[in-house]
Amino acid sequence: MDMLLVDPPYKSLKGVGSECAYTAGTVALAAYLRTNGIDAAVLTGDLLVDLPPGSLLDLDMNAYARGQEAYIQAVENEDHAVWQRIAGVIKEKKPKAVGIAYLTPTRYAVERVAAVVKQVDPEIQVIAGGHHPTFCPDDALLNSDIDVVVRGEGEIPLLQLARAISNGKRDFSTIPGVSYKDASGALVQTELPAIIANLDDLPIPARDLVLQCNYDDHPVHYMITARGCPYTCSFCSDRRLWQGKVRR
Repeated sequence: MDMLLVDPPYKSLKGVGSECAYTAGTVALAAYLRTNGIDAAVLTGDLLVDLPPGSLLDLDMNAYARGQEAYIQAVENEDHAVWQRIAGVIKEKKPKAVGIAYLTPTRYAVERVAAVVKQVDPEIQVIAGGHHPTFCPDDALLNSDIDVVVRGEGEIPLLQLARAISNGKRDFSTIPGVSYKDASGALVQTELPAIIANLDDLPIPARDLVLQCNYDDHPVHYMITARGCPYTCSFCSDRRLWQGKVRR
């Protein structure tokens, strides 16, 4: 396998079952990779924790907040079943690269997944993408288990990384929208690529590439109808992530 995309477990470690079996971003990226000849799959960490499916309508926010302690205990426990299951998938699929979705609240789970990957095979290239590495690439790369981060819209950088890694290359200086550390430890950041102008050029999200998923148990699905937001809320990073543009 060329690329395994991982959504690290988070809500499930706080005791909340998944309503949907994937995030929209990972299945969209997997579809783009497959369309361009890359053997890819998606692993949703929350599906690997033994919990019944949940519902946002029934979510107890107080219990969810209290679950943070259980989450911390899980990420500190290297022997937790979820990390063993993720390791098992990596051993089975033998990906050349693992891409991890990275939101700031999931930092500790991301770092645990990256450590699991390197424990299975140190030669697997670990890629982090999403909001946190987009805005804080130097912080994400403080973790030595993360080799490179993708900033901003992921399709074009991730495809070029997958091709380079599959061909045994480790020089990412010509790939747009990535950050990594060179041999001297200095941070290297390449220019962002142009955003994809026409979203209708993108393939249908590859929900069939989600591993160990039973859609009878998770019948809720996501639909992407736009990227970007026209508003300027001070607390939100989406406008900066999508370069201030809205595409529908």
